[in-house]
Amino acid sequence: MGKLSVQHLIFTRVESSYSPKQSSGYQVVYQSDGLQAEARQIEKRLQCFDSSQQENERYQFFWTTRGQAVLARTFPLGFPTNREVIDRWQRAAFLAHALVLSKEAFASIHHDPFTLFDLANSPFVADDEQLVDYLRGETLDEQLNVPLRTSRDVNYLLSSWSEEELWKLFALGMQTDQLKKKKQSLLLLSEEAEDALDLLRLTTFLLPPENRLACTFDTYIETCMPPPGLFWLVCGKQGKNQAGFLPMRLSAQALEAQTGFFSSFPAGRAGEIFQRRLNRLRQR
Repeated sequence: MGKLSVQHLIFTRVESSYSPKQSSGYQVVYQSDGLQAEARQIEKRLQCFDSSQQENERYQFFWTTRGQAVLARTFPLGFPTNREVIDRWQRAAFLAHALVLSKEAFASIHHDPFTLFDLANSPFVADDEQLVDYLRGETLDEQLNVPLRTSRDVNYLLSSWSEEELWKLFALGMQTDQLKKKKQSLLLLSEEAEDALDLLRLTTFLLPPENRLACTFDTYIETCMPPPGLFWLVCGKQGKNQAGFLPMRLSAQALEAQTGFFSSFPAGRAGEIFQRRLNRLRQR
């Protein structure tokens, strides 16, 4: 495919001399010129994160009210070495970097967030050293070379999942409309964050591109619980006793949920689509 057009927004903590507002603290420190009112919407989704644990990392996919797809990665900066830039007291901080795509641009990558999240030459800021380059005037590339994901990029994950469990993943992705109407979200409980990411990688590829549009997610909600229905699926380690969240536990490549949770989804036409998608995924 040709070049993919994206816009960037970076939210982190900086000292006043590196701040667009000339004030220290957490704020948007880099923003593409084309981003307008939606920048504030995106910032609100990024600004809550626990930076105290170095292994924490968050991936988000959501939409702005202007119909732009947002793919964001958030990670701890630890205790940054660039004290004069990030925090003179060298306290733990975090950085969130969002890529913003038009509907047309997102359609060109088949509505697949992991096309960008798993890109070998990552478009996301990697550390505070790279951030400093952009704060000092270097610009982020807004035209990316992005190969589409293929079955070869994903089918290594199939070996651990039974066909019955794969059907569950597919069924969850096909029920987004019902969840949205009821203002509900799926709550995926997993001790291993990478296992939850792999489930999303696999589910996204199994679904037809048009069904991926509503499969928004937030992979780390331990200290920042969103309202139910804001995302299709959220991930955490602990169960949340909160109305509107439907808990499922991921254990040894199997999904455990309340009785009848999966069986309520009809087979029929959906079953035929599932088999076609699964056969395609098995191709090498």
